[in-house]
Amino acid sequence: MSMRKLGCIFSLVTLTLCVGGVAQADSILNFSGTGTLGPVLAGDPLDIDGATFTFTGTIDESLSPTACPAGVTATVCYTVPAGDLSGTIVKPPTPPKDFTTTTISTLALTIPGGSSDDILQVDFSDGSLFNAQAVLELAPDSFSTSGPNDALLHPEPFLPSPQTLTAATSVPPTIDGSSVYYCELPALGCTVDNTGVVGLSGTATTFTTGGGAVPEPATLSLLGLGLAGLACYQRRRKRA
Repeated sequence: MSMRKLGCIFSLVTLTLCVGGVAQADSILNFSGTGTLGPVLAGDPLDIDGATFTFTGTIDESLSPTACPAGVTATVCYTVPAGDLSGTIVKPPTPPKDFTTTTISTLALTIPGGSSDDILQVDFSDGSLFNAQAVLELAPDSFSTSGPNDALLHPEPFLPSPQTLTAATSVPPTIDGSSVYYCELPALGCTVDNTGVVGLSGTATTFTTGGGAVPEPATLSLLGLGLAGLACYQRRRKRA
């Protein structure tokens, strides 16, 4: 067999193999919500009872599970980089309170399975003025634990979306609805005087953007070799 013919065959094999050589581009989990804070469950030094709120977040779905922080009991936890979560609290006549996380946050999912509700918890901070913990009670089986959308392997949207949030009537760890715990000026230490727990009602939404299969750099080179081989093969057929 001639070297030219051997090269053509090799290139055709390369073209076949490189079809499967793709990588998954990072997908972004978009997380948002809106609603009302209250009732007061255990103090409210910032006087946010009755305030409206909006929150947004963008979380990289390629994140891997991390150890849950002390005091957080969950099925799986993820570390969210600083700056990925933000929100606004509005209670006229007080000017709106805007916040953006300046330290890492924790996304914790409790997925009991069966008829029990799934729980999404986010622990976040602006670095100096407050630490906060939002607990969202979702419908049962909102998160998948198998297949390509396994929330135990990486952050995934909950379904259905949006979901209605009902305000809690008791303080966590009892979960009978959604709530927010916060500590004002945490550097001074969190005490009864500077902490609050309020209910949270409204809607929450998640969806994925970006991602999809994209060729790896090496695959692009292989594809070029394969196409060259295909052209070589077609020329040989015409000559024959």
